[in-house]
Amino acid sequence: EKDDCIEIMKSVKNDTEVQGFMNCHIRDGAAKSRFFAWINQLRESGKDEIEKHTEWTFAEKLLAFRREADLFVDLSFETISSVAGNGAIIHYSPSEENNAKIKSNEMYLLDSGGQYFDGTTDTTRTTWLGVNGTKPSDHQRECYTRVLKGVISLTKMIFPFNTKGPMIDSIARSYLWQVGLDYRHGTGHGVGCFLNVHEGPQGFSASTYRRVLYEYGLRTNMIITNEPGYYEADAFGIRIENVMVVINAETKHKFGGQQFCTFATATMVPIDKELLDFKIMTQEDIEWLDNYHKDVYKNILPLMKTEYEKNWLKKATDPVQCGDS
Repeated sequence: EKDDCIEIMKSVKNDTEVQGFMNCHIRDGAAKSRFFAWINQLRESGKDEIEKHTEWTFAEKLLAFRREADLFVDLSFETISSVAGNGAIIHYSPSEENNAKIKSNEMYLLDSGGQYFDGTTDTTRTTWLGVNGTKPSDHQRECYTRVLKGVISLTKMIFPFNTKGPMIDSIARSYLWQVGLDYRHGTGHGVGCFLNVHEGPQGFSASTYRRVLYEYGLRTNMIITNEPGYYEADAFGIRIENVMVVINAETKHKFGGQQFCTFATATMVPIDKELLDFKIMTQEDIEWLDNYHKDVYKNILPLMKTEYEKNWLKKATDPVQCGDS
């Protein structure tokens, strides 16, 4: 594994590239949100309507929404569209020939990204496909909530400039570790600007073998994903993934003149509140979620095209205090 001076230079984006990331995630977030609104319509129509579909037709429907977005070029990788136990296969991807039928009252994991002329996206959301008022199990809700708590804690982390990713990887895992759970993949990777969706040298990982992660730390204007998960074989998979930008943090002190950093979230897609267990969320967790959803609503509402989509987005992003808890 050789050092590559070009790789580290490319990983630190200029201000134009960073703005492009923010802009393309708004358009991509709108496409994904329109897709989830469409799924909600299927749920409201009942079991027979939603189960007409497959993982492949779901992926193709999302692609159709994306093709309506400005500056969209193509997918950034093959869409991971997975229902029930297929969601536990971390790099599963359906094809037109090989896919599973959508099942109601199961969890659905969607990991998908787009290439836009102004940036590259990579977002994962897990949602509940319940019909006729069927709710997820307490275990599913606890696992999902612990994954989200990891996303929130890593997002809010303040750390010294050039901190190595593996040093803070455990922040995202800690809420799963509390109950003896974990996941077998890295927590985050760099993202190229209209380039490779996986780009180094930065990353979050528990691996001790990827030497480059310990040589190059997190620097202002780097792009990195935040994607903890949890998977139960033959049952369900959970992953929540946001793309983040490393930004300078305003701190009361600067020990030894050191600049500290934190993260700004680029991804603009609602997080499924139906899967949350609010009993294990703190008030700070809920405030973060409400503030995130406020940003999502403000940014992507203008790109919703029907009254149904707008109403779905309003409900999906309403503050938790409005009755979800």
